Amino acid sequence: MDIPIIALCDSAVDYSGKLVVVGTFDTIAPETVPFILDQCCVALRLIIRQGHEKKDKHSLRIEIADDEDNFIIQPLDATFEINLGNAPFAASNLVFTLRQIPFARAGLHELHVSLDGRRRANIPLLVQVRKDLLPHQNQAGSSKREK
Repeated sequence: MDIPIIALCDSAVDYSGKLVVVGTFDTIAPETVPFILDQCCVALRLIIRQGHEKKDKHSLRIEIADDEDNFIIQPLDATFEINLGNAPFAASNLVFTLRQIPFARAGLHELHVSLDGRRRANIPLLVQVRKDLLPHQNQAGSSKREK
């Protein structure tokens, strides 16, 4: 199974088989820490090909950990089924909304995604107090483009 899209974002929705992702980010810039992120989404697109998988049922785990690998939220576990039938492949979009995420301190955090008990992705998430941002960074932490 392939996971061509994993995004930490402001919002996401599966719209008739199309994954619509809004506001991807890798940096959060609160005014102070500790703080609570009200809401964000984890969006995934999974693709399974005929003959590559032996089972229809799969498990998924999402974790967010700090720089010492301590979970800052309870791991989110889900199970899902993908039935190929006679199709050469099938795609499935999964969207998880996370609420009230507590960040005790600034620094590097990671979003871990595991599929069927095997970690498949580690997405970095930097928490940087707004006053510590470099002058060329906006509040979301990405660089402004020069014109």
